[in-house]
Amino acid sequence: MTVFQELLKKKPALWDGGLGSMLLSAGLRPGEAPESWNLEKPEEVSRIHRQYFEAGSDVVQTNTFGGNAIRLLEAKCGYTVEEVNAAGARAALSVRPEGKFVAGSLGPSGLSFPPLGKA
Repeated sequence: MTVFQELLKKKPALWDGGLGSMLLSAGLRPGEAPESWNLEKPEEVSRIHRQYFEAGSDVVQTNTFGGNAIRLLEAKCGYTVEEVNAAGARAALSVRPEGKFVAGSLGPSGLSFPPLGKA
């Protein structure tokens, strides 16, 4: 049995909250790729993760929800998928207390299938 499964046997796991809204409060500009902060402002991303852990979260999600090629291109982000996602994992893991967890966050590409989008 994994450590996470052991935790769930004892109590429900408490997850973090809205990372995007926290980044906006910290100065993220509308239209800016939140994932770019993993490389440009990693200390700010880590600070937010730390706040969630200090508030009692058992799990924080990485700042990688839009970390796919389509979303990053749309936001004119100059970093690769690998760069933003690896940095996002490092930012969360750098402040993870013993016995707590980091979960990768993966969002949709933003593409629609026919009849709304391209095939």
